[in-house]
Order: sequence, then structure tokens, then C-alpha cells
Amino acid sequence: MSMSGIGPAGGRETGRAPSGVETPEGRVALFHRKGPGSPVIYVHGATFPTALSVGWRFGDGSGNGVGSRLENWMENLVGWGLDVYGFDFLGYGASDRWQNGGGRPLGRVNHAVGALEAVVAAVRAETESTAVSLLAHSWGTLVAGQFASQWPEQVQRLVLFGPIARRRGEPAALDPSPTRDISIRQQWDRFQSEVPEGVPPVFPHDAFDPWAAAYLATDPGSGRRSPPAVRVPAGPFCDIAAAHAGHVFYEPAAIRAPVLVVRGAWDTLAGLADTAGLVEALTGAASVDHVVLSGGTHVMHLESGRHRLWRVVGSFLTASSPTHSGTDAPTGGEESR
Repeated sequence: MSMSGIGPAGGRETGRAPSGVETPEGRVALFHRKGPGSPVIYVHGATFPTALSVGWRFGDGSGNGVGSRLENWMENLVGWGLDVYGFDFLGYGASDRWQNGGGRPLGRVNHAVGALEAVVAAVRAETESTAVSLLAHSWGTLVAGQFASQWPEQVQRLVLFGPIARRRGEPAALDPSPTRDISIRQQWDRFQSEVPEGVPPVFPHDAFDPWAAAYLATDPGSGRRSPPAVRVPAGPFCDIAAAHAGHVFYEPAAIRAPVLVVRGAWDTLAGLADTAGLVEALTGAASVDHVVLSGGTHVMHLESGRHRLWRVVGSFLTASSPTHSGTDAPTGGEESR
């Protein structure tokens, strides 16, 4: 199987289509940036696909000291010596759309983990690797966590960025809608809502606007909606609400790989209490790093401080040995390990 590069990036096409991995529900798109080292797979979150996250080109040419002129996170990770993959869950980006909603929210964790299983199997076969590393964001951490707890021998290292963790809140009423429409205004408001009052945007319009145009382009039907909006599966939103109401999606103690838990200090979807509790529950992990990065929100990988996040993740994934054993207590929203 030949796997090719990322598609839309910074409003520009690379001219290479993604390869596909078949799942029982449809074909998921798989992207690849070839590197000399061990494989790592990016697992995206609830509202935007791989090309708009780890594959997004900022065009600033900054590589933050690792290689040169590295424009997106995938290429930055290749600069660290990793062999980098990403994929779109069903209903996102270049993957197939769900064919039958059946009056239920689509794309929940119990279905999504099957897609990750298929992708891991394909990457392991392609690279002849016994295990892969997983780099997951937001809702994707629920999927990656479930996989890593069910198949610990297949996970070399695990990064949980802005992880959704169990809380003890009140159960929310389940919206049975199969999908949700996400407008550019909704994305802008969500991205800015965590930035403290009086602080300039960390994902300002000159960077956000090209991203927004490319985001609408991931859904051919976006322009037929008013306002224009991208239609995504509603299941991930239900999963996040369920986790915050106390539902357990996976057992952290069953994970055996070294784990990095990392969040931006302004992140409210993955708050400090959330990540600290998750770290405490990772009792079976070979090691646990807990890092809080100042000046970042839930989407810090797209923000002005992204290079600090990229550096922490690249260092963890390529370290010859874990940097910490056990749990560190983050302090004051500053970078801590």
C-alpha cells in the first residue's frame, strides 16, 4: 500500500491525493509524511480534520530550531526524525461520509475506535512495526485512550493533547441529531473564548481567515447552508458531554506506554483538574509527563505559541528515555514538566 501526502494545506494543494483504509462503515483517508524514524499517527478532534490541524501550513517558514522552513506540525515532526501519519475519521475531510444517520448521533467513540484500529494495522503493516506512537487531540484522546487501553502492546508512546477527561457533572440531554453544522463564526468564537480579556488573539484573523476558507472547502455542501457551515458527525459532542457527566470511555490504568499529557493553560475543555486527575489515573503507564503551556487554549497547535507545543511533543516522542516517572504538579499556568 502506498501512502501519500496531506491534501489541503494553508489554502494550497500539494497535488497528491490521500490513500485510503477500508473500515466496515466506509473508507477513511490516510495521509503520510515520510521520515526516517518510528511511526506516529495523529488522531484529530471533533470539528476539523487532519489537513486543518496537524497538516495545516502557516506559511511562516519557521521550524523552531528543528530543521528549517518547516511549515506545519507534520513536517516539524518529520524534522524530529519521525515517520508521520494522519487520517480523517468518517464524516470529515477527505474520508467517506456516513450513509445512514438512523436518528442517532454519528461517529461516537465505540465506532471511531474501529477506524483507528484499521489505520494502526495499515501503518504497522506498511512500516513493519510492532507498535506505533499516537498523538491525539481533544475528543480524539478518548479514541486513542480506548485503543491504548485495549491494545497496549501496539502503542509505543502516547500523547494526549487537550485531553477530554472524566468529570462528575450532571448528565446532559442527548441530542439525537446525526450531525452538526459548524460555521466559521462558531469556530472563531470558540477559538477566542478562552483567551483572557484584554489579551490579543493568539489565532488572529490574518492566520485564521485562510484557515477558515480551507475549512469550508473540506465540505462540498458548506456553501449551500446559511450561513456557510461544515457538517460533521454529532457523536463526538455527545461523547464529550458524556465524559464530563462521569461516563468512563477507557481505563487509564490499562495503558502501558509512556504518556505525555499536555494542555494550554487557558484550556477550559481540558482544565487543570481534568488533566491532573487523568495523570493520577495513569497508574500502569511506563512514565507520565504532565506539561502545562502558558498562553495557549484548547487549539494551541494552531496558535502563535504552537512551536512550544510542537517542541515539547517532538522531544517526548523521540527521547531515548522518559523524562519523568510519576506525576509532576503544574504550576501557575507556566510550562512545567
